[in-house]
Amino acid sequence: MPQVLFAGYKVPHPLHPHFLLKIQTDGTSPPDVVLSEACNQLIGTLSSLESQFKREFSFKEVDGGAGAGGAAGGAFATSDDPYGTGTSTSGAGAWGNNRDDYLDF
Repeated sequence: MPQVLFAGYKVPHPLHPHFLLKIQTDGTSPPDVVLSEACNQLIGTLSSLESQFKREFSFKEVDGGAGAGGAAGGAFATSDDPYGTGTSTSGAGAWGNNRDDYLDF
């Protein structure tokens, strides 16, 4: 958007539910119109990204879960458990059988 001279935002405090947005244009388009156009372009970009992801995942479903490496998990075959199922000295697995004591985000 060549008509935009400056665009920026500021969050006064992370616990306050608002932000300040400043858009300065060269005068050929008002800032609210430029903001609307930018939002529409962003929505279009995200829609394109979503369709690309869906297309790639549909290829994975057609391949039966095999990725580029030919292994069941793709190029890097992994088990469903992110911590693995290897042996442990504790006798109950590296993290124990009770997995109610931690969360992953």
